[in-house]
Amino acid sequence: MTIKDHLFCGLLLRDASRRLRRERSRMLVSPDGYAAGIGLATSQIASSVLVSQFPPPAKTPFIITPPFYISILTGVIVSIIAWILLTKIRR
Repeated sequence: MTIKDHLFCGLLLRDASRRLRRERSRMLVSPDGYAAGIGLATSQIASSVLVSQFPPPAKTPFIITPPFYISILTGVIVSIIAWILLTKIRR
């Protein structure tokens, strides 16, 4: 390989590296991931609060208790609101 070939390969690698960093930063700022994380965190907090305030009967699985469904609904609603706000902010 000549020096010219080495320089050309270096330029190609540098350009590919820049594109990769740009794409990675776009993916990291995706509102979908943030909204899902916010929804999951809110759902967990709502679940903890509801279970501490309204403890289920001893032998009832948590999945069939009302606090479970309320916490899931709360997480979904908050994640939708977060997604809407994050997509508007990103524009």
